[in-house]
Amino acid sequence: MSDTDETCRIIRRHIDNVRSWNIAALAEDYATDALMISQTAKIKGRQAIAASFSKAPPVTGLVIDTETYDGTTGLIVYHCDAFAFATDTFVVRDGQIALQTVAVQTGGARAVASRWAEHLQSGRVMEAMALLDPHVRYEIIGTTPLSGVYEGMQEFASRLMTSMANFPQPPRVRCETVVADCERAVVLGSGKGEGPFGRYDQRHYAWSMRVADGRIVEVVEFLDTSLVETAAFGSQLIRIEDSP
Repeated sequence: MSDTDETCRIIRRHIDNVRSWNIAALAEDYATDALMISQTAKIKGRQAIAASFSKAPPVTGLVIDTETYDGTTGLIVYHCDAFAFATDTFVVRDGQIALQTVAVQTGGARAVASRWAEHLQSGRVMEAMALLDPHVRYEIIGTTPLSGVYEGMQEFASRLMTSMANFPQPPRVRCETVVADCERAVVLGSGKGEGPFGRYDQRHYAWSMRVADGRIVEVVEFLDTSLVETAAFGSQLIRIEDSP
């Protein structure tokens, strides 16, 4: 096998490990003294590189646009959910990556919000969640049991997703419009489902979000809070003029 073929094999294996987000396998792709250089950091050594992968959110939607190999050097151009454009250069030594340079162009607010909306509308909830920063600040308006500020993905998943699990038919969301300017975006949509206490028909959703480094870092969700109370929690809303 030629050096070019071996380099191609190793880099493609590495790409597969990135897609599966197998941290242990990713670490083994690198030489013990490997160097990774990006726009924001220089990381030296296999353990440090593995630690940087462990702290990062998984890469989703990875698509290779082009790949070029020559001897022990390879270059790939790709995009994913978080990056509108990226290019990595590799130098392979003794069957492992010895040097990697990384250059990425993060998607603007419109691109990231549009991908989030597409995932949500298609029922790809986990892919939509992957676009949220691990420390996202997610707020739902109102004073319902679901309302309030969720600090980080862990709290968001444990509180909101647990409540949504009680829905016989979780809302199927339709995203209709994305309006964006610089780091801000608003997604407008609607949703229909079946709550624990009745039909859940949100005619108007609005998610106002802020994007940084290709991730959604802040979200404020606007919706009909009366519907949340009645369909999700069985509250009975009585107008003052109708009360005894």
